[in-house]
Amino acid sequence: MYYEGWKKKSIAAVLKLSRQHVTTIIQAFEKDGFAALEDRRTRPANHPDNQMTLPFMDKVFQAQPDAGRFRIHGILEQESGEETPSDKTVG
Repeated sequence: MYYEGWKKKSIAAVLKLSRQHVTTIIQAFEKDGFAALEDRRTRPANHPDNQMTLPFMDKVFQAQPDAGRFRIHGILEQESGEETPSDKTVG
């Protein structure tokens, strides 16, 4: 967008980012190209923010509407053979 002539303020407004963040991204791109835009997150893969996807939340809501978090966690563990988020995340 920047190279198409957009102003940083307009880019920030459209992407809902701060102008400073837009400037940082542009500077990183100018320095290292697309490699600078790669995701460099440091939080672990099993972090709750990575696990709370819409399909997972739908599973939780449909598992048993009136059950508590421990029961829903058990139901989800039985249904899917994969690693289920903790009962706190399910709660």
